[in-house]
Amino acid sequence: MFQITSSHLLDILPSIIQYCIIYLHRKKGQDQDICKAFITSKLQNQHKKHHSSVLMHSIHTGKSLCYLSDIVQPVASRTIRSGLRSAESTDYITPRLNTKFGERSFSHAGPASWNSLPADLRAISDCSCFKSKLKTYRFQLAFNIQ
Repeated sequence: MFQITSSHLLDILPSIIQYCIIYLHRKKGQDQDICKAFITSKLQNQHKKHHSSVLMHSIHTGKSLCYLSDIVQPVASRTIRSGLRSAESTDYITPRLNTKFGERSFSHAGPASWNSLPADLRAISDCSCFKSKLKTYRFQLAFNIQ
């Protein structure tokens, strides 16, 4: 039996999307552009979160450039939290913003995407394994696959 890995699935995803668009267009008479826009918007949203999560992983494992590490701050680094349970967490501080525009900055989007990941995914130290599991996780989120 043929087994599809998450990386292989992402390689063939554009052709799967194109097939689904054509199928929906023929079967239900829906406009192709609407279907394509819906699918690509879901993927683009997850794609942006994917890249910020990968950067945050490199920061978390200490394999990033120092200027990136300086932008974000772990929750555990706050001295006030030394006796709290949050001192042992892998979360990062998400700065408060006054505008919606600031949510696009890495100092906010990076920690927000990292903190939204499940703990077992954040605990992975190997970069290639993390990327593979992250792709699977983001794909499942985008299309509500269990």
